[in-house]
Amino acid sequence: MNSAEIKKFQKDQLDEINRYRAIHQAPPLVLDEKLTEYSQKWANHLAKTGKLAHQPDQKYGENVAAGSPWKSLNPAKLWYSEAPKANYSNLESSMNCLHFTQLVWWNSKKLGLGVAVSASGMGFVVANFDPPGNVRGQFGANVSPPKK
Repeated sequence: MNSAEIKKFQKDQLDEINRYRAIHQAPPLVLDEKLTEYSQKWANHLAKTGKLAHQPDQKYGENVAAGSPWKSLNPAKLWYSEAPKANYSNLESSMNCLHFTQLVWWNSKKLGLGVAVSASGMGFVVANFDPPGNVRGQFGANVSPPKK
């Protein structure tokens, strides 16, 4: 995986995430360099350990994904696939779709996206959102149903 492939992957994922956000009336995210560096460090750690996990002491909203081969990974689509599980009348209780709600969280403005490949060829993707989403008491104001 070279830097050109990583840049293309990041751009493609940002574009897809922003398409999903538009469906839910959320403003587009911008790819942030510092947040991407932060995400990349954790993606490198995941690739080294070969285990998918969230960072401890999380200060951002974080989604993670893994798969092989890495070029076939589409984490935005995977996270958005949770959308049908969302109960818009009571999003606080929709704990099985938190990747989706973070993806379309209205108040999130910046995205960091890291990708790394393990020695076995498994790809690991880490997305960090700032400000973080999935804040108790704020779901209704930040997650809208899809436009009709």
